[in-house]
Amino acid sequence: MSKYKLKHKEEGLKLYLEGNSFQDVATILQERHKFVPPLNKSTVRKWSDSMGWQELMQDVKHEVREVVKEKAIAKHVNRLDEVEEV
Repeated sequence: MSKYKLKHKEEGLKLYLEGNSFQDVATILQERHKFVPPLNKSTVRKWSDSMGWQELMQDVKHEVREVVKEKAIAKHVNRLDEVEEV
């Protein structure tokens, strides 16, 4: 039986998607859960590889880019409307 439960891996994924490195994820989870032996970044990397974290991160980055692009376009359209009013 694995000492790391799915909830730990999900917590690690959340931390990773928030922008933390594998080392940061390992450090944060170790501080929170006091694993024995300590959790290290290579274990977190294995989780990432087996669960597709990096692909998920690419999806998140793509979605963020699209939202930012849409907001920027809306902002410029609003400014152009203001200029036309003047």
